[in-house]
Amino acid sequence: MTRFDLTDLVELRQKLNLNTTGVSVISASDRKFTGTVQIIGSGVTVATTTNNSGSAILLSAASGGGAASMGVSTGGNTAGNTTVQTGSRFVLAGAGAATLSQATAAGATTVTVSVPNQTVQTQGVLSAGVSSGGNTAGNTTVNTGSRFVLAGAGGVTLSQSTAAGATTVTISGATGGGGGGGRTLSSLMNWDGRDQATRIATSNATFAIVPLVPGAPDHALPGAFTGTQFGIYLFGSNTATASSSGAGTHSYSFAIYTRTGGTLSLLNSASTSYTFAANASNTSLYHGTRILTLNSSQWSASLTFAQGSEYYLGYWLRTSGQAHAVSWIGHSIGTTGQYSGLMYTSTATATSMGLGFHIGGQSSASFTTALPTSINLFSNSINRAVAYANFIPYVKIES
Repeated sequence: MTRFDLTDLVELRQKLNLNTTGVSVISASDRKFTGTVQIIGSGVTVATTTNNSGSAILLSAASGGGAASMGVSTGGNTAGNTTVQTGSRFVLAGAGAATLSQATAAGATTVTVSVPNQTVQTQGVLSAGVSSGGNTAGNTTVNTGSRFVLAGAGGVTLSQSTAAGATTVTISGATGGGGGGGRTLSSLMNWDGRDQATRIATSNATFAIVPLVPGAPDHALPGAFTGTQFGIYLFGSNTATASSSGAGTHSYSFAIYTRTGGTLSLLNSASTSYTFAANASNTSLYHGTRILTLNSSQWSASLTFAQGSEYYLGYWLRTSGQAHAVSWIGHSIGTTGQYSGLMYTSTATATSMGLGFHIGGQSSASFTTALPTSINLFSNSINRAVAYANFIPYVKIES
């Protein structure tokens, strides 16, 4: 409770908004007055007291609460001004789908925030499926939902990258070549049966290079393919005589190359060898039409080929010990013999002549183990003036 002397009424009136009426004298030097003092104030209690100094008016008021500080927090989703203000007035406003309603009672106010109930959404929802207007497989029902998934099949590969708020799906297939894209081969053979098979005698330690699949545009592979076994056809003309049953070794090397301009680059390679002791029954091992096979595990890389890509085959045979009559089986392109060069010119200038550098030739370089990693098709190491330059051995790669 606060004590006020009568001379404090002027200041008290200003502070508490009190109404004084009928006061004739109120001054700081005169502590007396005549008239009536009326005190009006909400929440103010009035009392009087008397002591040796005279009478005093005692006023008391309820203690006021602290002022509220209100605002919105940046710790959640916000919009507009997030400044926190201090005061005695706090107002709510509805936005978007929110509606505010208010009810008042004695000493209380109730604010209700309401939003519409969620119902089945029929607008703006993705409906996805496959159309029966084209080639289809599986279920063609169109479903509605928020999840759409793609899957690659056959020669199609899907890849995905994500960024802030965006997903990019890339659909890729093998490069088209020889008509049609996305074709997968079950096996690969470079002979279609329309050409008559011929043979060419093996040339010891000579490396020959030919298109793997000749005849197609740029010798491009007509479909994608992954093989497990490589086979090449040979023919042995040997009888049970001393000249064909002696001890010896046959060593084979094969290579797959890709071409960029006039340069071949080694992609894959494999080697194998067979050794024979002198025996009259040896001819049963390499006489007649045969196929030499190498499994995929014998190659330096997977036997995988892409549609539309161009591949070259390098093949090599070296024999030691007793000579055996062995030939490659295949077919000749254009002629069964070598090209001798331009008409009315010396054959000495014919080493670079042929059906074109796309048709392989014969490398004059001999080696014992390592296959050449790079070959310049325009260099002098490629001799197109020999029968090997026009010969394609039959190759079959099984899946």
